[in-house]
Order: sequence, then structure tokens, then C-alpha cells
Amino acid sequence: MLLSRCFQKKATIPRFNLIFPICIFVIFGIAELAYFTANGQGGDFPIFYEASKMTLNLSNPWDSVSDPVYSAYLNGPITSLLISPLGLMSQDLALELVRFLSIVMVPYLTFEISRLFFPNFKLNLLDRKFWLISTLVLLSFPIRANLEYGQMFLLFAALAASSLRFARSNSRVQLFLSGLLIGFCCDYKPQCFLIFSLLICFSRFLAFIGGLTSILLGGFISSMLTSRLPYEAWIEVLRKRMGGGAKTGDQMHLYSLSSNRLLTTLLIGVLFSGIVVLAFPNWNRDNLGWRPSFLLVIFTVTFFAPWMHSTDLVFFSVCAMILHVASPLNWLSYVSIGAFLVWSNNLAISAIVVFVAWFLILISQRFTSFSQFCSYSFVAIPSIIFPLSVHFGPSLEESQRKWWGLLALYLVTLFSARFRIVSISKSTSK
Repeated sequence: MLLSRCFQKKATIPRFNLIFPICIFVIFGIAELAYFTANGQGGDFPIFYEASKMTLNLSNPWDSVSDPVYSAYLNGPITSLLISPLGLMSQDLALELVRFLSIVMVPYLTFEISRLFFPNFKLNLLDRKFWLISTLVLLSFPIRANLEYGQMFLLFAALAASSLRFARSNSRVQLFLSGLLIGFCCDYKPQCFLIFSLLICFSRFLAFIGGLTSILLGGFISSMLTSRLPYEAWIEVLRKRMGGGAKTGDQMHLYSLSSNRLLTTLLIGVLFSGIVVLAFPNWNRDNLGWRPSFLLVIFTVTFFAPWMHSTDLVFFSVCAMILHVASPLNWLSYVSIGAFLVWSNNLAISAIVVFVAWFLILISQRFTSFSQFCSYSFVAIPSIIFPLSVHFGPSLEESQRKWWGLLALYLVTLFSARFRIVSISKSTSK
């Protein structure tokens, strides 16, 4: 009888270790869904919704342009077809469905990206660290931005992750699907997924055929909806956007920080040099395999691209949280995590987010010294400084959010340049 009770107690502990992190993810997923439902009507979502209704009516979705900079449907014809079912329901219900599915995609993205780029970490669905990392990702600014604006980047990021997985297969069907899916993603936001398509479609012939098929399919859908040449209406809207939208306040790229070209050029030169200094020695010693090389190329191209929005940076936050939990580097890595948490200018909300993130990091790591324990506190610095500075200087909000976001992206890019640390690390004990 005593042995039976001991066995049951031992079996209960691992079960609790799994259920507790899952519950944390579910609780914060519901909390974020409720919060953005109450406080955000999805500034970008009405554009998608109108395009979906026009596509259902076989009309030109790019005709729903009230403002070519802020209120234009800028996505491709395949995207309009994929989102068209949203037009069958009310706008509020459609928005909540997109937000719910976006939250559900976070664990899937965490799983796929960890398996592809961090195989030695061996994350799986029954691992408590997997759910702790997923919750950290959920708290990061790219996810919160997608939920607030009603964007769909997480859904297409999931397609891109599936495409990356299929690209590693020897199956003809999966290789074709790999190119087809990344083609769908490029149709949604070519500026975000073009680098993926170049790395995937030109590596295997069948993936190239899949990508080409997506282009032909998009051209056919475009002509059907507009009675014009393939992609002509879409290109027309993109030209109008490029004329005035490159430096709008919601952009998060280096070129939106300053109108001084010389200062921008110097900043880009210094930042790029830092990446080269870290990455080049590793390449010389053949330390970087295809995984970290792939990741570094994606990060570098994205970071220096002149068109990124805060909703487009999901892959950065997923990789950052996996990287730091898999192999925490130093106090700077925790500053990077803290920078990824910067979004709300409300001090109370920021404090809650920081406390939860700190708690998740604390229970995911084993610390052996007081100094190591203290290093975890660096995660609080960015998310506390930001709302305090905005409180005393409201005009600083836009620029500060960009600076902290870009700092997070750059630090993760630097860490990916030293990815050898992670790629050869042993899987930490669960």
C-alpha cells in the first residue's frame, strides 16, 4: 500500500510539471484575447474583411482603397481567396476567429522552428519548457502587435514553417508543397517571405515548380477578379503605397528612425560590421552548418530591410525565446528578452508582463549562484524604462518603441551569428 502511494506521488509530479505550463499558456492566451477584444478593434482587419467580401462577390479586392497609405488592401490574389470565408460571418466574429487561430499557431511555430533550427534542444509537446517558451513568445511584441492590429502574419508564418519542414524531405509531394506554400506566403507579404522562397525554391527542382505554380495560380485568380492583366491591379496599389507609406509611424525598420541619410548610413554600417565580425570567424572554421547559416541570413536580410512592420517579426521572437532558454548566454540575452516584451505604454500591464516573463525564465533555468539569479532581473529593464519614459515624455513613445524593438532584433541576430554555442549544446534536463 505504501509503495503504491509513493508511486502515485512520483507519477503526479511529472504530470503537474506538464499541466502547469500548459495552463499558464492557456490562461495568458485567453487573457490576451480578452484584452485586445475589449481594447482593440483591429485597425488593419477591416481592410482584410472588406477584401474578403469583395472576393466572395468576384469583385476586385484592390478597389477597397480609401487611403493608399493607411487603408489599402496590399496583399495578393491568393491571399484574398484564402481569407474570403471570413466574409461569410460578421466582422467582429471574423476578427476574433483570426485572433484565436493566431494564438493557437504560437505552439505550432515554436515546435516547428525548434525542431528545424534547434534539434539538439529536443523540444516536444510533452516538455514543460516547450510551453514555457510558447508563453514567452505569446508575450512578445510581434505577437501582441498581430493581435492588436488584427493582422494574419502568424497564420502565414505557420505555412512558412510547414514549407521549411517539407523542404527537408525527399518526398516529391512534400517538396512541391514546400514551394507552393512559400509561394502563398509571398503572395501575402512578399517583402517578408521572399528570402524564404529564394532559400527554398532554388534548392530543389520540385520546390521551384511548386513556387512557380503559386505564381501562375495567383495570376489566374487576379485576372478572374479584375478582368485585367495578371497582378496589374495589385502592382498599381503597391506603387501608391510606396509613394507615401515607407516611413509611417507604425513601421519598425532602421530607415524610419531618422530622416538624416548620413546618420542612417553610418548606423547601418556599424551594425552590419558587428554581425560580420561575429559571423566571419565561424564560417572560416566551418563552425556554421546549414541551420545557423540559414537563420543568420534570414535575420540579417530582415533586419536591414527597409519595409518591416512590427507584426512581421514573429520569427525573431520565436527564435529568441528558444535560443535563450536552450542556452542562455549572459545578462545581455535577458536584456534582449526584455526588449521583446516592450509594447504597452501602461506601466501596470508592463509590470505584469515582466513579472510573468521573469517567473517563466526562473522556473525554466537552474541557477547555481546569486549573480546568475540577479542576471535574470535584466529582463525587466526595457519594459519598465519604456512606460516610465513615455509617462514623462509622451512624444517619445513612437521612437522608443522602435529603438527597443530594433535592439531586440539586432541582439538576436548577433546571437544567431554565434549559433555554434547552441547547435552543439547538449539538451538541458527537463
